[in-house]
Amino acid sequence: MAIQLDTRAQVELGAYAGIDNGKLSGDKYANTKYKPNIGFIMGLSVDMQINDLISLSFQPGFISTGSKIQVPDTIRNEWKDSVTINVKYLLFPIYVKIQSKSKRLYFSSGLEFGYGLSLTAKNENEEVDITQELNKWNVAMAFGIGYKIPIKKSHLYFELRYSQGLINITKPDPEEDSNIPRVKISGIKLVTGFHIPISKRNQ
Repeated sequence: MAIQLDTRAQVELGAYAGIDNGKLSGDKYANTKYKPNIGFIMGLSVDMQINDLISLSFQPGFISTGSKIQVPDTIRNEWKDSVTINVKYLLFPIYVKIQSKSKRLYFSSGLEFGYGLSLTAKNENEEVDITQELNKWNVAMAFGIGYKIPIKKSHLYFELRYSQGLINITKPDPEEDSNIPRVKISGIKLVTGFHIPISKRNQ
């Protein structure tokens, strides 16, 4: 089965912003657990419509994400926040979007490449820069569902997206002391943005 491509794809430019509910997973120290932490994401987008149902989306941007590390509170018999891990990336994601026949509901999937800018650990008393433990590149698989609202020739959209890291964000030597062990990061993002077409497809 062949997919018929248009000779000239429609291109749309846009911008987006949203929140990220990030969480670490993987190795952890004894008597600790990871808890989600709220961050934010923003960037620009370039969408290229391949045919009536499929488009490619390149969304360079910036994300501040991370996780909380909790320890037991023996007095209250519950878990309490101990350290907040924050990591910042320049993002270079590319997604494939498949839209419904209504051209409003769509599904997305792709890869997110992140270039590490900083990694910090913060408790009640201080914030420590541990960027030296950060792998410079991160790769995540992402899946999402979105809805577009037409506004004249442009459109507003909302998207719920889940991403799961494929490689460790940290690079500690297991034989050496480190602030956080080998972990991956995942996140649920709620994003809103708009697109403006700058070219039209040939029919």
